[in-house]
Amino acid sequence: MNCECLQYVDLTSCWELDDETILVLIISHPGLKYLSLAKIYGITNVVIDMLARTCSAFEHLNIQGCWRITNSVIRLLGDCCPKLRKLEVSDCRDINEASLARLRVKGIDIDVRAPPGGREPHPAVLPYPALFHQI
Repeated sequence: MNCECLQYVDLTSCWELDDETILVLIISHPGLKYLSLAKIYGITNVVIDMLARTCSAFEHLNIQGCWRITNSVIRLLGDCCPKLRKLEVSDCRDINEASLARLRVKGIDIDVRAPPGGREPHPAVLPYPALFHQI
């Protein structure tokens, strides 16, 4: 069942969800514009890959604390989601400036601040001005 009407989904901290469940959601709702998968530690690049390839109108993704997401699919988001405007990646261990710089050039707002009570982001994912202040 495909439904274009569902556009905003927040699954933050739904720890029991896995790739398979989220893939069904994405495939069934290609009109998604906003998705929060923050702190769902078990999801992998497979989910973000399908999101990028399926949801062409996608605008905002929150994957804060999704430790298994890596640079390779972040690049894919930039290539496949022309309407992407905001990406939240705080506390993502395997996402760094190598992939984020390409998105910044496209004007995508990237939130890499540490969440409340969280640790500071690794310098590799700090916005450019913050990097210069640390030197």
